[in-house]
Amino acid sequence: MTVELNIKHDLKRLRKQLRTLPDKAVKPTTNRALNRAGKKVHTEAVREISKRTGIKPQRKVRNVIKLTRSSFRTLRAKVTAFRYAPNLIEFVAPSKRVPGAFKKKKGVTAKAWGQKKEYKGTFIGRGRNSGKALVFKRTSDKSAPIRTVSGPSVRRTFIERTVNKMLRSVGRETFIKEFRSDAEYRIHKHLNKNRKR
Repeated sequence: MTVELNIKHDLKRLRKQLRTLPDKAVKPTTNRALNRAGKKVHTEAVREISKRTGIKPQRKVRNVIKLTRSSFRTLRAKVTAFRYAPNLIEFVAPSKRVPGAFKKKKGVTAKAWGQKKEYKGTFIGRGRNSGKALVFKRTSDKSAPIRTVSGPSVRRTFIERTVNKMLRSVGRETFIKEFRSDAEYRIHKHLNKNRKR
C-alpha cells in the first residue's frame, strides 16, 4: 500500500496565487516541496504506526516503510509500507520470553496495540529452525500441528482509514507550505535580480 502525493489541483491553485513565479522555477520548486512532504509523511507514518502497534524500537517500522523521492522527471513522491508483523513474543515482557513462562495460565500475556491481554490457547516454544523463543498456538485439540502467532501488522495499520487519511493530509499541508515558502524566496530573488539590471 502506498501514499502517493497527488498535487495537481494544489499546484494549479498555487500557481494562480503566485503568478510572478518564473516558469523555469516551477519544476524545482515543486520537486523540492514534494520531497519535503514525502519525508514528513514517512516520519509521521513511522511514529504513528509504532505508537499504535507498540512495535519498538521505531527502526523496526522504519525498515519496512520506504520513501521514494521525487525527481524532475517524475515529480512524484510516495511512501510505501511493506508486509511486516513480528511474532507476538515481541510484545511479551522480556523476563517472560521463555518456554513455559505461562504454563499455569490459559495463554500468553502480551501488550500489543498498547493493551495488555491474555491470548487464550497460546504458549511459548522454540522455533524449529531458529531456536528462538516464539509464541505458538495449536490448530486443533491435539498437540500438533501448531502455528506461530503474529502481532500487529505494519502494512495493515498503514492502510487503516484513519491513519491513511491523516498521512495524506500531512503530505498535502506540508507540500503547500513548502511550495509557497520556496516560491516566495525564488520570486523575491527574481525581482531583486531584475531591479539590478
